[in-house]
Amino acid sequence: MFNLLIWIMVGALLFTTCLLYVWLRQRVKESASAVQNTGGHEALSGGGMQGQPAPDFVLADARQKAYALRDVIKDGVVLVFIDKMCPHCDSHLEMFLESSAHLSSLEKYVILRGDDANLAREIELLYERKVTVLLGEQEIFDAYQIPAYPSFVYVNRMGNIDIITPVTGWVIQVAMMRMQEAVQRSGKVG
Repeated sequence: MFNLLIWIMVGALLFTTCLLYVWLRQRVKESASAVQNTGGHEALSGGGMQGQPAPDFVLADARQKAYALRDVIKDGVVLVFIDKMCPHCDSHLEMFLESSAHLSSLEKYVILRGDDANLAREIELLYERKVTVLLGEQEIFDAYQIPAYPSFVYVNRMGNIDIITPVTGWVIQVAMMRMQEAVQRSGKVG
């Protein structure tokens, strides 16, 4: 009886391993496709949001000042979606702000899931107000199809999503490319 139980457990383990292998193989194929579609930048697709118009929003900061996406885009904006329960969001946000410090014209907004105004103020003070923290409910996270925390979303000046990724460096690289393109366009015009 004991041997039969062991064989059943081994069989279940093998079956689970096969399912995991098939699932991982599919994810690798999807990732390879994402790399091709983002000019070499692997990204979590956010459910196919890349290249699509960014969902507009009006969100308030900790002081109840309202911000609309259409008013903050300018030449492009990075939205950083975080959750207060995320154990590594702080370190990724800090790395993003340090890595993007030389991009002074890049608009940066953190969207904190929930309504914790005190935490939003703490984050702004911690990073010396280099970023505005907006309070967003689950609906905005669903609208952007956020796949993981933190997620960095670059919305270009046309209001379309260029990239949704958990990787800080990729969003900065995309933002830098778009800013260089804008400078080149303005240089050609003038």
